[in-house]
Amino acid sequence: MKYLVIGAGGTGGSIGAFMTEAGKDVTLIARGEHLKKMQEQGLQMDTTAKGNYVVRPIKATDMEHYDEQPD
Repeated sequence: MKYLVIGAGGTGGSIGAFMTEAGKDVTLIARGEHLKKMQEQGLQMDTTAKGNYVVRPIKATDMEHYDEQPD
């Protein structure tokens, strides 16, 4: 199943990161500098359970370049 999370801020980014860690096929939609940083460096997480860590690779693009079909 393909998942699409539109908006990779605090909530959408966390959901997308947790889903990626669980092995789900998820793409995050973002824009600007935030998108560029995720594509280059992954997604920085700061959680109570695991502390600070980076989820990578993370699938991220802007809506204009998204060419898959989510379920």
